[in-house]
Amino acid sequence: MKLAAVFCDNAVFQANNPIRIFGEGKGKGCIEFDGKEYFVKSDGYFEIELDPHGYGGPYELKYSFGKNVGVIKNIFVGEVLLLAGQSNLQFTIGESEYEKNHVEIADNRLIRAYTTKRLEKNQELQEEDGWVECTKENLLKWSALGYHLASRISRERNCAVGIACAYQGA
Repeated sequence: MKLAAVFCDNAVFQANNPIRIFGEGKGKGCIEFDGKEYFVKSDGYFEIELDPHGYGGPYELKYSFGKNVGVIKNIFVGEVLLLAGQSNLQFTIGESEYEKNHVEIADNRLIRAYTTKRLEKNQELQEEDGWVECTKENLLKWSALGYHLASRISRERNCAVGIACAYQGA
């Protein structure tokens, strides 16, 4: 059994709703999150609901599926946004001269991005990168709209924000 790729270090889970963890494989396993154990049995696909949590972190999620044992670190519970669209969402901060010169480029590790599988391989953030924390070293690679929206929500609600990027330029 294994967890879906989106469950990796630096993940953000949606606050105040059951946290759904899913994956595939056959067998039995256990997930531990915030001191509570959840048991799972699967014949191919599994999904388990963890108790809702308010804003917070960092947490660790431990899993044990037979010989597949691991820990996912630096998880926060906050707001999760799905960015779906075309080139307007794909446009990065680094593509705008105005943005490069006027955005306060500072580390905000409460903002994270997860990029879904894309047809275009020339994009700098890819699915295999997992959840990427916002740093001054990688900010110019981020969706400009996604970053500004996440930054505003993070400031206003004082929480972590994860943006799941599912866009494709036309």
